[in-house]
Amino acid sequence: YSIISTPLEKGTISIAVKKLPEAKSAIYLHENAQVGDAFILMGPDGEFQYKEGIGVSVVLIAGGIGITPLISMFRYVHEAQPDIKLSLLYSARVPSELAFYDELKATSAQNPNITCYFAITRPEEEPWDGPVGRVNREMLRDYAADVDSVFYICGPTEMPDEIAEILRGLGVEESRINTEAW
Repeated sequence: YSIISTPLEKGTISIAVKKLPEAKSAIYLHENAQVGDAFILMGPDGEFQYKEGIGVSVVLIAGGIGITPLISMFRYVHEAQPDIKLSLLYSARVPSELAFYDELKATSAQNPNITCYFAITRPEEEPWDGPVGRVNREMLRDYAADVDSVFYICGPTEMPDEIAEILRGLGVEESRINTEAW
């Protein structure tokens, strides 16, 4: 599971857990866990994390529940580094799967350095009057065109590699691309 709290929050760790029918631990967390329960945690593991001082512009690209490791970065930049330019490109199947949607919109409305772009891939399943489609070359070119930005990409299995390839084709250096698949 992804930590969604920021390093600024002391004494607690918040995680995001998507409830899936085949995931016993996720079902337990949703249906049985209570505030104050004790758990044994392992990790965190990996290098997919925001690093201060890496640049003046950050682009977060999420597919579906891939927003979870990015929300901590989004919150941290907003709270601790409000002068950093932050762009979020986020695509999900249906509007109800845009996790943290209200928070993301409210934060971008109050911070002029943050912009959010949302798209849905299956608009026929739920009402939606916004952009349709996955994050693609055109969206990246139109909404994340600064090749000097640092990019963090998280989404379903092939999505991060596909987006990274597009970014390289747009002239983004490999060292500026960070990916994580779920």
